[in-house]
Amino acid sequence: MERALIKKIDAANLSALEHALWMSFIYMSNEETLGLLLEEITNDPGKIEYLTNNMTAKIKAIQTRDAVSWEAIVKEEEKH
Repeated sequence: MERALIKKIDAANLSALEHALWMSFIYMSNEETLGLLLEEITNDPGKIEYLTNNMTAKIKAIQTRDAVSWEAIVKEEEKH
């Protein structure tokens, strides 16, 4: 499952930093999470971009200690 997800990420149009974020996330995730991600990305290839932007925004919110941005990200996730 990990390899299949990595192939999808490798094929996506990501920057080196975005790719590294995904690799870190993949290596830290369990099989259940990887399976869910693979299913989502397979069903909707646009999810890679959405999830990448989401991860990046969360990291920035944490770095800047911006609780308002964090809450906005979480609310947006609930819509998906």
